[in-house]
Amino acid sequence: MNRVRSFYDKWRAPLTEMLNGTIYLAYGGGKVKYENDEWGVFCHKNGTCYASFYIRNESSTYQATVDKNPKCFFEAEGVTCSTDGNTVTLTSKSKYRSAIVKFEGDVLDESKSKTGLIVGLVVGFIVLIVIIVIVVFILMKKKNNDNGKQSDEGKNI
Repeated sequence: MNRVRSFYDKWRAPLTEMLNGTIYLAYGGGKVKYENDEWGVFCHKNGTCYASFYIRNESSTYQATVDKNPKCFFEAEGVTCSTDGNTVTLTSKSKYRSAIVKFEGDVLDESKSKTGLIVGLVVGFIVLIVIIVIVVFILMKKKNNDNGKQSDEGKNI
């Protein structure tokens, strides 16, 4: 239990900062290139982003290219992290290790998503109105046809 607690205490602060109030970007939103497929990118709306990398082989060195100003934020025991420009180098002396790199991404503009939502709702509302008008028109035409048939039947009597 103490071993789990020490692991939890070590990772709690960096994971809390990386995950609270962030948005997961599928495929890193094009902000990260990594030769290993085991990584994820999370960004705050203000543009601060975190790339979490998973290193799976012994004595392996991996390199990632990150958009802007990467800084080694957190490394697990046995992992070394260094940066040179936009290149991040991660080396692991043990199997299955992780590292988190903090970097500057783009400010996430919510107004675009709200605009898209508003436009979508307006278009949906217009389509609904058109459908209602068509249905009412068809019902009125059918009713007029039925009334016309009844008046024609009355004349035949």
